[in-house]
Amino acid sequence: IGGLTNRFNGIEIPGLIRLNLNGTRDSLFPKENTKISSANYFADLVVLSDGKILISGSLNADVRPNSYRFVTNLLCYDSTGKLDSSFIPGYGMTNESYNILVYDNSSIFLTGAFTTYQLNGRNGLVKIDNKGNIDSIFYTGYGFNGEGAYCIINQITPTNNNSYFIGGYFTRYKGFSNNFIIKILSDGQIDTSFISGTNLTSQVDDIIIQSDGKIIVLGFSTHFKYDTVSQIIRLMPSG
Repeated sequence: IGGLTNRFNGIEIPGLIRLNLNGTRDSLFPKENTKISSANYFADLVVLSDGKILISGSLNADVRPNSYRFVTNLLCYDSTGKLDSSFIPGYGMTNESYNILVYDNSSIFLTGAFTTYQLNGRNGLVKIDNKGNIDSIFYTGYGFNGEGAYCIINQITPTNNNSYFIGGYFTRYKGFSNNFIIKILSDGQIDTSFISGTNLTSQVDDIIIQSDGKIIVLGFSTHFKYDTVSQIIRLMPSG
C-alpha cells in the first residue's frame, strides 16, 4: 500500500507498507526507509512477475541509510523490501509519473506529467526495461504538444495488434492535431487506422477496448464533433 499515509496503528511509516493476510503490518517491509515528505505521494504500484515492486508518483526523496541516493518519481524494491540496486532510473522524470503498464519484465510503460526521462525528451510517456533503461525503439520524444509545452498522459491501453491507445491532456502529436486521444504504433508513430482529430473537447482519463473493437472513452469532454456527450463516449475502431 502506498500513499500519503505516514502512520499505521500509531507507528511511523514512510508512506509505503505491506500488510499480512490478517491485516497486520509486515514490519520487515520495506527494509530501507524512503524519506517521503507529506507533499509527495505514490501514484501507482505494480508487482512484476519476478516479485519486484515498481512504484511511481511524486517521489523526490532521499533513500536511507544511503542518503546520497536520490530518486526521482520512480522506485523499485525487490520482493524482500530492499531497494533494487540493479534498477537505475538515474534522473528519472522531471515531474510526477502516474500510471505503470507492464507487459512483461522487459516492457514497462510510464505515463505522467513529465517532459524528460534520464534527460531524454519524453513528454508524458516513456517505455523502459526492467533495469530502468529507456527503450529507444519506442520513440515519442516531445511529440505530445511539442518541446517545452505542457501535457499530461493519463492512460495507455494496448490493442491486440501491437499498437496503443493514448489518452490524456494534449492537442497535438508530432505536429498533427489530435485532441486528447490518439493511437500509435509500437515504434511511436501515428497509427492512421484511427483518426479522431479534434472531435473531443477535453482530457481523457481512461480508455477501454471492447471485444468487438469499439473504444469506450472516459474523461471530461462534453462534445464529440457536433454531438453533446456526458463525459463518456463510445467510438468506432476508426475513431
